[in-house]
Amino acid sequence: MEYLHSEPNMSEIVYVFGAGVNSDIDLSGFSPPLITNFFNVALGIKKFSNDIYDIILEDLYKYIEQKWGKNKTDLKDDPFNIEDIFTKIEEDFLSACNENDHKTAKRLYLIKFRLQSFFCEVLQEFDACIYKSRNMLLLGKLIHEEKANVITLNYDCFIEYFIELASEYNLSTNAPKLAFNRYNWSRLLGYSTNNFDIIELPKSGIGKVLITGDKLYDNTNLHLFSVLKLHGSLNWFKYLPLRKYPELDDDEIKLPNDKQDKLHLVNGSWYLNEPPSLDGWYLDPVIITPTSFKNDYLELNKSILNPIWNKAKQALSNCKKLVIIGYSFSDEPIKELFSDVFTKHPLEELIVVNPDPLIAKNVKEICYFKGVITKYNNLTEYLQNIDLDRIQILEGLIELGKTLIESLEIKGIKPNGALWVRVAKNDELKLFLIHDTEKTRNVFDTLRFVLSEMDGISKNQIVIIEPDNGLVQRLKRVSNNLSNRTNIGVVEFIEYGNIKRVDVKYIYYLNGQKDKMPPIPINDIEFPSKL
Repeated sequence: MEYLHSEPNMSEIVYVFGAGVNSDIDLSGFSPPLITNFFNVALGIKKFSNDIYDIILEDLYKYIEQKWGKNKTDLKDDPFNIEDIFTKIEEDFLSACNENDHKTAKRLYLIKFRLQSFFCEVLQEFDACIYKSRNMLLLGKLIHEEKANVITLNYDCFIEYFIELASEYNLSTNAPKLAFNRYNWSRLLGYSTNNFDIIELPKSGIGKVLITGDKLYDNTNLHLFSVLKLHGSLNWFKYLPLRKYPELDDDEIKLPNDKQDKLHLVNGSWYLNEPPSLDGWYLDPVIITPTSFKNDYLELNKSILNPIWNKAKQALSNCKKLVIIGYSFSDEPIKELFSDVFTKHPLEELIVVNPDPLIAKNVKEICYFKGVITKYNNLTEYLQNIDLDRIQILEGLIELGKTLIESLEIKGIKPNGALWVRVAKNDELKLFLIHDTEKTRNVFDTLRFVLSEMDGISKNQIVIIEPDNGLVQRLKRVSNNLSNRTNIGVVEFIEYGNIKRVDVKYIYYLNGQKDKMPPIPINDIEFPSKL
């Protein structure tokens, strides 16, 4: 697994995500809601527009109609900012408390409780369909490749899911038992914090496997790059002083001392507006709900959020390339964070993915960026451009390989073929030369001489592989282009060593063709040593 020490990885690339990054996720024609269209989305989903939820949310709907004159039909059809509702409830609640109106304060608390649970349950509904988003999967792969830090203002766990998928299965037998996870990058170690008291380990089937945080963190370190969730997460919880099954003698409910301030990293599930529970007590998600009172909630949850904000500041302070997707910088604390960092640390590259041209202008001012912003309307445009950049890099590698082959041919060495290989184990690029060394005894001396005359490639990057080698034969069977030595390819990600298979994802060719490769068993393949 990929580990880190106590400091965040000093990656020079940082991604910033707002709710707009999820626009490619689809559930019956709806994307996860923004704060401006929450009710449009929620009431458009059949589950939440039925009579049961009307009864459960009756007091919330009455409150909205009393304050804004909007009924359920209006909420379904018209845009309405959910932040206005949370803020107004907070204001009325504080006013009732100041006036010692406990009855009104309790009613408003329950209305807010219903709204927050509704909000979380609607977001949770999209969990079942995120796997269908190709763009989000590509984005997860890109983040994992770049080992970039992510700063997100979203509560959902979508991006963690896609980074886990991109990291692929953890097949290591050497990982500490408690650190073992299905994937090489795990959200359990990916939040840049070891402050969780109770952690749910991944497990198939029914039931939870819970361990104390120290059992996990004492055996493992945090990952090299993090998902920094500045507004909290739907899988971070504290106990509520509210029993799921009240006892008859519960005149005054009090949370036991051993549950006070305990922080959980577990998979919670909302159903019929009821929050998750553990040990017979309801759980409250650690999230900063959309409200004008964000600073108050940051203070309330400072034990977990302050360290994450500090690490976000460190990540931004080292950032040279900033990519902002689907975020409009509407929060003052976030504006202050970015402005504070970039007044002292100038960015080299700024990319904004947002259809609104005014957002790019605002971001440029907030980040004190003096250069030219690169703008894309949506995630598809951005990812297409990334693919083009990668192809250009690969074409450069191909040209370098062709130059080497041509130089060898001038010296009388004619390889059967060649391909660049990126070895996943250490992310190192090597040039595999397919050549029968029996026919050319001086191949190694000639190679050393040719390499001494070239820039951009060293002898440590060269591997000589015989034409009858099992890897070559298997690659030839799935790639007709490999038999033509002028079509030098680049194999992206090849794994070998203790794992008895090779995962060749793609071979790229100079003519623009890209072959997708299936896994190839390599039980009987012997790899040669370096030149």
